[in-house]
This record gives sequence, structure tokens and C-alpha cells, in this order.
Amino acid sequence: MGKIDLQEIIKGIKDNGITAYEISKNTPLSEVGINKILSGVSKNPRETTLLVLYDYLFGSVEVNNNKQEVDQLKEINTQRKIQGLTWADLAKGLPITGNALRMAIVDRNKVQPEYLPIIKQNLNIKEKTQVTLLENLQIEESNIPTYIIENEDKLMNNNTFRLWLTTKIQEGVIKSLNKE
Repeated sequence: MGKIDLQEIIKGIKDNGITAYEISKNTPLSEVGINKILSGVSKNPRETTLLVLYDYLFGSVEVNNNKQEVDQLKEINTQRKIQGLTWADLAKGLPITGNALRMAIVDRNKVQPEYLPIIKQNLNIKEKTQVTLLENLQIEESNIPTYIIENEDKLMNNNTFRLWLTTKIQEGVIKSLNKE
């Protein structure tokens, strides 16, 4: 869809004779807020507000029934939570805000296909940081538990290590829950 054009929305609402009252009854937006947008008082409404108006006007709110796509988006959201990323972190490099990305993934189960590689790249940046921490320790994988036990106090003061440990614990819990 690209960037939503406010003037296109206003024109569409007026051309179709849709009232602010009608929109307010069918969306979470207030009649007063919609009237401010239509009259030009509100010149720069939030992107989420524009998305609601766009969806109402053009009927593009669609439920994604593609199980593979929905599962992929659920996994992205799970990884975002595990890694402690915000929606703004995932939206870096995209032409939308973090809140708009949240709406697309959580509410609609649908994002522009061209956004997925950027979102995945934003997820991987955090993972690479965690892996680099262990690689910098220069210890063999089989010796990691011993190293952690011997250096627990020092490691627990390291924010990156604590994030890595929390992530690993959460991944383990998710794996065990998925097996049940």
C-alpha cells in the first residue's frame, strides 16, 4: 500500500457521502476526531488513525486465512517478545511506524511481503549480538556450562549475557510447551 495519503482518504469519504458519525459507529475512532480530520483542523493525524480510516473507506481490512503466513507472523511476534524488541525495533527501515506494524501483524495477520526480509533482518541483529558475545569468550561449546558456573557473578552483571540467558530460558520453555 505504501504511505497513506490523507487527502485521498478525505476525498474518498466526502465523495462517498460518508459521515463522521457513520465512521465513528463502525470504528474505534471518535466522531469529533474524524470531523477534525475532515475539516482540516487535524492536519497530521496518527498513522494508526489513517489506517483505520483507509480500511473503513476501501474495505481493505482482511483476515488472513493463509496458515503458513499467519504462523510465520506469530513466530515473528514470539521472537520479538523473546528478544525484548519493541515494535519500533522491528519497524526500522520500513515506511511504517512500530504501532502500524503491530496492527498489521497482531490485528490483521498480514504485512506487505517486501517488509518480511527487513523485519527478519531486524530480528537477526539482536540474535547476532548474542552469538557474538559467546564467540568472543572463545571457549568450546562443551565448556560453556562450566564457564558459566565458574563466572556466574561476573556474567550476571553483564546486560548482554543476562539477555542471552533470558532468551535461552524462554526458548526452552516455548519448546517444552510446544511438545506437550
